[in-house]
Amino acid sequence: MEQSALLESARHHGSDSFPTLVQNTASHMNSALAKDELIDHIKEQAFQSFKLKAEKWNRFISTEENQRLLLDFLEEGQHQRLVLFTGPGGNLCAGDGQVLLVILSNPNNYSDWPKVVLEDAKKHVEMLKSTMYVLQGRVARCTYLPLPASMECIDEVAVTQYIDTTLLYTIETMVVQWTHLISDVLKLDSAQLILQGENPGPSAEIQFWQRQKENLLGIYEQLQNPKVHKIMELLERTRSSYYPGFQQLTVKVEEAVSEAQDIYLYLGPLKRYVAYLEESNFSNAERLIAPLFHTICLIWTHSKYYCFPNRIGVLLQEFCNLLIDRAFAYLIPKEIFTMELEEGMEKIKQTIRIFRTFKKTFFTYQEQMVCEHSNEASVKPWDFPSHLVFSRFDKILQRLLYIEAVNNTTNVEVRVLTESVFNLKELFTLAIDFLKLEKIEIGGPRGKNLSEEIHCMNEEFHESWKVLQESKYDPLDYNNMLRNGCNVLHKNMPVTAGNLKWSQELRERLLKHRTHFRHINHLILQTEETNFVFQKCEKVLELLDKHDEEMYTSWAGDLSFLCESHLRQPILRYDDCGLFEVNFNEKLSAILREVKYLEILKHPDIPEVAVQLYSKRETLYKYIGNLTLITRQYNRLRRTILPEEAELITHEIGKINQQLKPAFDTLTWKNEDLWNYIEQTRELVQNVVSRVQKVKDNVELIQMLLYGLSETSFLVRKTGATSSLLCLDTNVRMFQLHGLVREMGEKIHQLVQVTMILIK
Repeated sequence: MEQSALLESARHHGSDSFPTLVQNTASHMNSALAKDELIDHIKEQAFQSFKLKAEKWNRFISTEENQRLLLDFLEEGQHQRLVLFTGPGGNLCAGDGQVLLVILSNPNNYSDWPKVVLEDAKKHVEMLKSTMYVLQGRVARCTYLPLPASMECIDEVAVTQYIDTTLLYTIETMVVQWTHLISDVLKLDSAQLILQGENPGPSAEIQFWQRQKENLLGIYEQLQNPKVHKIMELLERTRSSYYPGFQQLTVKVEEAVSEAQDIYLYLGPLKRYVAYLEESNFSNAERLIAPLFHTICLIWTHSKYYCFPNRIGVLLQEFCNLLIDRAFAYLIPKEIFTMELEEGMEKIKQTIRIFRTFKKTFFTYQEQMVCEHSNEASVKPWDFPSHLVFSRFDKILQRLLYIEAVNNTTNVEVRVLTESVFNLKELFTLAIDFLKLEKIEIGGPRGKNLSEEIHCMNEEFHESWKVLQESKYDPLDYNNMLRNGCNVLHKNMPVTAGNLKWSQELRERLLKHRTHFRHINHLILQTEETNFVFQKCEKVLELLDKHDEEMYTSWAGDLSFLCESHLRQPILRYDDCGLFEVNFNEKLSAILREVKYLEILKHPDIPEVAVQLYSKRETLYKYIGNLTLITRQYNRLRRTILPEEAELITHEIGKINQQLKPAFDTLTWKNEDLWNYIEQTRELVQNVVSRVQKVKDNVELIQMLLYGLSETSFLVRKTGATSSLLCLDTNVRMFQLHGLVREMGEKIHQLVQVTMILIK
């Protein structure tokens, strides 16, 4: 029986609207509000929910039973909730939450019900009650174990020794539900957030064990309930197969309670360290690191349940996360380049020092654990790999020490950052030195020209630094770290073309500045230092030429072999899962991209074999696109088709496999008639796939029609307060339903006929 039917039952009891729930807050309000004010509050909620008239409320409040229920709710606290609902004639009624159970407890409410309907209603009410009880626990962040509604019957069984099979089934079902609820709690792990990719702090660890302790204690207390003991005795007496497993689960709960209490007790001293780290200035955190590790070591050596690498590793990772979060709040990564250079450098130095102190202290205490407790068998060393703790921590520290940044603005000729890896502190030092250029003035006959050159260099630096300041680049985000390699400046280009483009731009910059300096007629350009600079410039140009030659030779050396070998490969292959995929080698795709960008760079002497391959790119892309479509459709068919469906299209599957067989053996990318084969295969696969999909759609439509019929109630109640709950005079309704069933049957018959044609 569906929940809608249960609501109908409630309405027959008199409710024309959903009950209103009033939580018990009297214990908190009696000190501030009088009883009359509390009753007025309940009256206001009832008026708003049910649109009551004053006479209905007066009639409700004048009843002695309702007055006693309200007083119990407000004063004695016997009921945690008060449920208001409208009864027969629209009169207001009250209860403590067991509305549906009260309805079914009165035989007069279901005297005309068929037995099947009654049993079904009771089963759904029991399920609804259990579900609501469990949800109530989840809202309170606890685990509630619902008891069966038939506890009175269990008490009778204890006396009469007779056990009804229906009652036993109900109890065993409830025990299975308990098992799932308790097992879910026992499986909880404080490392779950880290495993999910999050970065929690130590507060999450402490809160987890606090909640786990309270939750497990609540479960343990519920298992000590005399009613639960009666249920367990009944299961033991009937030799139920669920009894041994649940007994073992009870023992595990006791062990888990001891574990949670022990861990929460020993984690308690960490609270003040966590609070200080979270609230104090990050620059003051260094003096707290040594006592923090001392406390962690005491937890490791004294706690019975926390002296395991997986637990202490999680705690240390969380402290690393806390330090990282505090460092981010202290530095504000996206504002590092916008703050004053001296201030930014000082903050970076301070952060690096604290990070290094934290890591150094870890290794110090790790060694002490080995030296001081080597003779104590009960104390385990910290022999777990340190990278498990400092994985994220090291990445952030590396970003603090080394940063790869590129200024891709094409209008800026002098770049502060190139592909080289710069120390972040050195970067700020260089920036400070460049800023000093604006104060330099050179005298003498050529001083004006030199000063203008310096002034121009200073402006170019300011432009580059301004671009860096205005960018949204986060220098501490290691996930956005640029790749190592020579194609940093043009990371969207393939390797060879990216390298050549990079060296071309660097060469142009060098030549431009060399030309400018040679046009300066000054004695300073005739010194040994100047000659040394020009020699270095020539050396760099030679290295760039050598770099270009090596890169190009390395790429072009085996082009003929790559093109010839990979173009002679079959056009299809099997992947690791046994599915079909296009066998166009990635190296061929890389060659096509290289040639494209080399032509853009107007590079001379591109190998002929690469040019020929590039000339066929449109044809190759057409082949690849259609073959990809074929393999995806056929793979989806193989993954989704059921064994029963496969038997119906065995012949078609065989034809497709026979058609695809040459693609795995003899057909290569060099075949001249490859397009005709691809077209034939595509039409064959699409035909079978579309037919199978239409058959599946027809079956789903048939199921929807049948489901809609199953949801149609054959027995419904009449309208009106004086009629019985169910209407058994169904001649008119049965005639209507017969027509509906016949109409649906004709539709289903048509769909079956279409399906038979499709699978022939």
